[in-house]
Amino acid sequence: MRKYLLRVLPALLLLAALTACRAPTAAPTETAVTEPAEQPTEAPTEAPAESSTEPPTEAPTEPEWEPEYDGALGSAGSLRGTTLLISIFTNDAQTAWDDEADREEMLLTLNRMDTAAQWLTEQAAAYGSDASFLYDWTADPDLRYDASFSELLVREDGGMYEVQADYVRENIDTESLRQKYHADNVVYFFLFNTPYEHTPNPWSLGFSSSTDYDIEYVNLYIRFGDIFDAPPSTYAHEILHAFGAPDLYYESTVIPKEFVDYCSQTGCNDIMFTVNEGETISSEFTPLDAYYVGIGPRPAEADECDLGPSEYDAN
Repeated sequence: MRKYLLRVLPALLLLAALTACRAPTAAPTETAVTEPAEQPTEAPTEAPAESSTEPPTEAPTEPEWEPEYDGALGSAGSLRGTTLLISIFTNDAQTAWDDEADREEMLLTLNRMDTAAQWLTEQAAAYGSDASFLYDWTADPDLRYDASFSELLVREDGGMYEVQADYVRENIDTESLRQKYHADNVVYFFLFNTPYEHTPNPWSLGFSSSTDYDIEYVNLYIRFGDIFDAPPSTYAHEILHAFGAPDLYYESTVIPKEFVDYCSQTGCNDIMFTVNEGETISSEFTPLDAYYVGIGPRPAEADECDLGPSEYDAN
């Protein structure tokens, strides 16, 4: 019996050693439970379609937009509908812009144009007109241009009209812009980085000055008259010229001297007689202005003072 135990014991010790050397089983990693995917069903095979000899139908093209205004009174008609105010930062023989150094001044012209446009929209609405303006070249870069001229353009007269009008015709695809923005009217702003000294006042040329002037533009001198920065009221005043409003502070074929004197004596606050400084507009848009820009009837004072007809009555 003792010998038997001695034979068995080594075998048991070997079996225990082998059991102790077996690697422990790792606990299972928990995984997300997913729904069993549905088995795809085979789509029934369709019989081949019969070939057709008919040509494919073309998608209908959008008709070209037609403005209500026909352009008969220049690039800006009456103060209605959508108007594009196109900024042209202009270098001439004596003045120039620098995109980096003058960035703040450039944005200031945009802010003042914004104030003028909003004010004009409000004034026109009082006469039942839906006038609106597009001008923000930071949002729509095709409303801004940069031009360089060898000629002197900062001047008191319009002797360079054709030079500037030719620039517009050759460099700005006005018709494409009209179509893109559904615009009835376009006014071009040539903006000059002028000094204060000896700079003339801003001015405009358009159909009301000559029936040959179909490109209606503003020469906006940002500093003028030795002390003035062109305020928003100046922008609004010049825009109104493009729509046919005459100046009331000097005699013309439309405004007799007697009416100019009357405005002076009564302290007239009409924006076409006087513009105010500051970043808001306190000048007035009167029934006379509404008449001359084509959104109001001829007022009694026009007949009483023998004023000339508006371009809408005369043409």
